[in-house]
Amino acid sequence: MQPFNHIMIDIETLGVSEDAVILAIAACNFNMNGEVGSSFFSKVGLEDNLVHGRKIDADTLRWWSKQRNDLRTILLSGSAFLEEALAELAIYMNSIVATTIRTVWSNRKLDFVVLEHAYRKARMDCPWGYWQERDVATISELKPEIKEEILLRWEGQAHNPVNDCLVQVKYLTDTLKALNISI
Repeated sequence: MQPFNHIMIDIETLGVSEDAVILAIAACNFNMNGEVGSSFFSKVGLEDNLVHGRKIDADTLRWWSKQRNDLRTILLSGSAFLEEALAELAIYMNSIVATTIRTVWSNRKLDFVVLEHAYRKARMDCPWGYWQERDVATISELKPEIKEEILLRWEGQAHNPVNDCLVQVKYLTDTLKALNISI
């Protein structure tokens, strides 16, 4: 079995800028066979985000207003303090793999930008280096039919960050296998 030395991160926000409100943070470790190890999830309180100067974008808020009510309720029910959630993500990332983390993946660069900004503002070390960052979207665009097929059959809830991590691992690893690329 391959080591679980890759991390997938997904966040849900109320904006698309580096200082956007962070509603939820999720991560899972995985290997390039598509096997997933443990996962991490934290829902951050809206009020604590605002205390830390994080911003709400009107267009993003309108977009969220059109999403499923149960999903909005779940994401807006966060109570974790932002710094606590960031610290717990760092602890999770530092504790899950016996070997060095090779890569940290996200579906778009925005997740990295928002989290790195939050770590800087909190005067905390980001638990990954820029050289470890990888973009799932770039890989999946090389064979978009794989992602499309997986999303058609996927039964998990969209915009649930834990579920998003799992589906992103699936179409990333399936695409890499189809392209005969090993990382």
